[in-house]
Amino acid sequence: MNKAMEAMKTSRRSGMGVSITTQVFVDRTGKKCDAMQQDARFIILKRPKIQYFKSTN
Repeated sequence: MNKAMEAMKTSRRSGMGVSITTQVFVDRTGKKCDAMQQDARFIILKRPKIQYFKSTN
């Protein structure tokens, strides 16, 4: 997580983006779903999901 936070600080110069997901809505089966779905539950992830992406410019 600390490495991702450091990458966010220099993201403008390097063209790298970081997305950190700590909370999601899941349905009865445990898959991600829309928050407006009838059986949706809000959960906080124990291990945040970190995604890196590179700018195409």
